[in-house]
Parts: sequence; C-alpha cells; structure tokens
Amino acid sequence: MAEGPSGERRPWRDEIAVALIAFGAGATDALSFVALGQVFTSAMTGNAVLLGLAIGQGRIAAAGRSVAALTGFLAGGAVACRPLVSAPRGTWSRGVVAGFAIEAGFLALFALLLITAGHEGDALQTILILLAAAGMGAQSVVARHLNIPGITTTVFTGTLIDIVYTLSGAAARPAESRLVPYHTAREMLAFAIYTAGAAAGGGLSLLHAWLAGLVPLAAVLVAVLIRPTSRLST
Repeated sequence: MAEGPSGERRPWRDEIAVALIAFGAGATDALSFVALGQVFTSAMTGNAVLLGLAIGQGRIAAAGRSVAALTGFLAGGAVACRPLVSAPRGTWSRGVVAGFAIEAGFLALFALLLITAGHEGDALQTILILLAAAGMGAQSVVARHLNIPGITTTVFTGTLIDIVYTLSGAAARPAESRLVPYHTAREMLAFAIYTAGAAAGGGLSLLHAWLAGLVPLAAVLVAVLIRPTSRLST
C-alpha cells in the first residue's frame, strides 16, 4: 500500500485503479492522434500547442478538432464534478463511483460509435473527439478527487518535474541517503504506464481503431470493479 496525503497507508486497489485509468488515458491519446486527425483528448497542454500551431498555419479544420477536444474535456469535467461536490476527498465515495460512471458513459458512446460508424469524415471525427475528451475530462476530476499525492492520470508535465526535482536532490545527498522516495517511484511507474497505454493504443489503432477505443472503457470499468468496497462512503 502507498502513503496517503496525511501519511496514512493507501489500499493497493487505489494504486491499481489509478494505473488502469492512466493506461486508458495513454491509449486514448494515441488513438485520437492516429485516427482522429492528430489531436489529443486527454493531454490538454499538448492539445493547446496543436491548436496554436493550427491557427498559426491557417489550418481551420485542425484548429476545430483541437477546440472540440478542449470543449469536450471541460464539459466532461464539469459534468463529473456534480456528484463530487459533497463527496469526501481521498475515498471511494459514491460520488467518485458516480463520476467514473459518467466517464464510462462517455467512453461507451465513443466506442460504440467507432464500432458502428468508423472514424472517417470531419463531422464524425468531431463527435468522437468530443466524446473521448469528455470521458478524459471526467476522469481527470475524479482522479483528482481521489487525492493520491503526486499522481495524475492525464497530465504528466508536473509529474515529470517532481521526478526530476526529487532525483536531483537525492543525487546531491551522500550515497548512504540516496534512497528514492516511494511517491517518486510511484510517479515514475505512473508515467511508464501512461506511455505503455499509448503504445497499446497506437498499435491497436493501426489494426482496428475500435479495438483501441475499447481500452479506456475497459480500464475504467475494471478500476471501479476492484474498488475497495469496504471504504465506500456517502
């Protein structure tokens, strides 16, 4: 188990759940970039760069896809915030489960549309981007509400900064005290899992896009199924 925000130990199921949804986020970003017109649906920092690049180069359609991703992400996050307003942070409350259910709903529609309609055409791609980004926005706010320190499931720039800062500090200490803190090792693992998810999503999208589309949905469903039900609170 891992240490929580105030030093308490976190159940291993929390760690696995976060790893699963980070894997799903990586797969979603890869699929979106490969099959939906080179756009990110969870990494909004990268997506903002793509938006600026498209505007600067006068590529209106590409800019529209990036705007759709940003819009979907914000909308999904706003919707998932509703059941979290009165839910306690740091526990698998009913609000957290409801937030993940909202994410699963968006991702189920995303996968269903990929399976039945494919991903060709500007209008269809825009709808798919909106749904995938809404799912990732919902995931982001729910994962933040779970409050596992230093761990994010969609944005890893801050995580990388924390890793570099901590490892650099450890390297400057005497050899006998250069132990890597557990939370830093966990951050490194989360980043690796996100990257592995991107590799899986990229590979599957080259075979059939709908296969990659099932990965984030499966990830969030398994995360909820293995949740520590003994700690489920209101």
